[in-house]
Amino acid sequence: MSAAALLAVVVLHHRGWDDTRACLETLARQRDADAMRVILVDNSGGGDTEARAAAWLAGESGATVTSPSTPHVPAHGAPSHRWTVLDERDVPAGVTPLADAARPLARWTLVRAVNRGFGAGMNVGLRLALADPAIAATWLLNNDTWVDAGAVGAILAALARDTDVGQWGTQVRWWDRPAVVQADGGCDYFPWTARGRRHGDGRAVTAADGARLTPARRIPWPGHPYGASWVLRHAAVRDTGLLSEAALVYGEELDWTGRARARWHAATLPDAIVWHREGATAGGGAQGAKSAFADLHAIAARVRITRRFFAPAWPTVYCTLVAAALWRAVGRRQPDRARAILRLLHAGDAALPAPPAARSPAPTP
Repeated sequence: MSAAALLAVVVLHHRGWDDTRACLETLARQRDADAMRVILVDNSGGGDTEARAAAWLAGESGATVTSPSTPHVPAHGAPSHRWTVLDERDVPAGVTPLADAARPLARWTLVRAVNRGFGAGMNVGLRLALADPAIAATWLLNNDTWVDAGAVGAILAALARDTDVGQWGTQVRWWDRPAVVQADGGCDYFPWTARGRRHGDGRAVTAADGARLTPARRIPWPGHPYGASWVLRHAAVRDTGLLSEAALVYGEELDWTGRARARWHAATLPDAIVWHREGATAGGGAQGAKSAFADLHAIAARVRITRRFFAPAWPTVYCTLVAAALWRAVGRRQPDRARAILRLLHAGDAALPAPPAARSPAPTP
């Protein structure tokens, strides 16, 4: 990797501007900010995201974000820059070869996009980053995250050091429990039940641990990095391809890992620390009862991944999901969800509810 290599950071905004602003502000405070290029992909369907982003970046909206680990330390102000605003149709298509016309990234870029889900939105940012030969990797970051000030530097160091690694998961801690781990960067996957498990979830960070908590390690297949904070080396993306756009959410990390594993290792990156409010966008996890949207799309991902990578496990997974449907019908009194799960088992993604009407990108002023 060249000494001048840069890191692109893609933040996908769908809803929750306060979450997105918090994420952007912690990126602005990175110690290695000069080596970072931020791409905000706006999947919000219009509204005032662009105006809010411009006001924040101009320093007009103030700075109210504080560190989860040091809540009484005031935040720094927003940087004095402007957004470069693009429409999705302005972004190069596909995995752009280095030989193609270079497109240097601006420090801050906002892309107006059509909402087709997590994979498609992140691919918009990835495609834009791949068009700049100075960018060595892209960090796909949930908008409901807060980033430690040394994270970008830790990622750049790993890129230079671990040249056979194509993807990393960073250390992720709980937003509301800042000294408790959500994931050490990696997840296990159990094909016979089509369920995953985050490494280190619930472990308390002690003073003796320091920042690292656990040593960096390789993630063996069928494990994968934790997608809330996921770094992809561009050389690996050019070998493997972009993220799957088969569904709106869930399963993209495991799908990409399954395709990349023949040539590239996956690893954890404990030196880069992120705090995460799980489920703030999709409506699942720690933010309360899982929404029907999150529930059905998570189950659809289990069906999709099993059929693609673990076909011998399908009979067992099928029985497990039938039992899940019965539990929703009887135990939770959710007959509509139960029927939807049974439809998923037979029709796959085609049985998912239609997403909200997609919008066309607004014309460039």
